Amino acid sequence: MDPLDGTLNFVQGFPHWCVSVALWDAEGPVAGCVLDPLRGDCFLAVRGQGATWNGNPMRVSQQAGLDGAFLATGFAYQLGDRWPRFNAALGRVFPRAKGIRRAGSAALDLAHVACGIFDGYFELGLKPWDLAAGALLVQEAGGVITDWEGGQGWFESGNMVVGTQGVTRDLLVSLEA
Repeated sequence: MDPLDGTLNFVQGFPHWCVSVALWDAEGPVAGCVLDPLRGDCFLAVRGQGATWNGNPMRVSQQAGLDGAFLATGFAYQLGDRWPRFNAALGRVFPRAKGIRRAGSAALDLAHVACGIFDGYFELGLKPWDLAAGALLVQEAGGVITDWEGGQGWFESGNMVVGTQGVTRDLLVSLEA
């Protein structure tokens, strides 16, 4: 549970934060909810039952690849020794994307990938509470999640690459080039 994802945004008065709640078992996410109270948006997912946005079914975008994609990213103010890796990756991704946004709430960014606003998302060093609900939203909306090496260690490492199949594929190539 993350009762306030985007804490710094909230403190500073920047209107991009949410409440994120998830239930996980030994197999992974079972149920997840991301609530954006400022916009009245509720994103819900249950394993094997799809995902909804304000009660309507949602799907990831149809973006075929990184070229022309609208992306979200994130980086903590304490990025520290992860900065060189992130900065190099950003330099390779930026020229190909239509746009990249860093709004400061991983849970909302993941919800926005799940509903097709963003075509993909990448970040290093997330905490489990940052991604627990949003990951299920993306999976149930037809998206792909990997770690930065293309594996399934994203929950443990907090290093996520998320999006449509093509966007995720191209991001992985660009992140590790």
